[in-house]
Amino acid sequence: MSAFSALNIVGNTHPSRRDRFTMSLGAPLMYLGFYVVTAVEYLALLQLIVKFHRLPASVSRDQVALVSPE
Repeated sequence: MSAFSALNIVGNTHPSRRDRFTMSLGAPLMYLGFYVVTAVEYLALLQLIVKFHRLPASVSRDQVALVSPE
């Protein structure tokens, strides 16, 4: 996948050659970064599903966790 991204960057004629080279070197790191972000999103979704049953009780108690700075 990172090779595909790098080829798409190199095939683009709008950026300069130096920019294309720099971006293509960063493509594997970007792919890894997107993978990590996706994993964090799935973990957050799993945490939401696990804790969702507590939401009605929390709303009915009128607890405020945020204090306004005003």
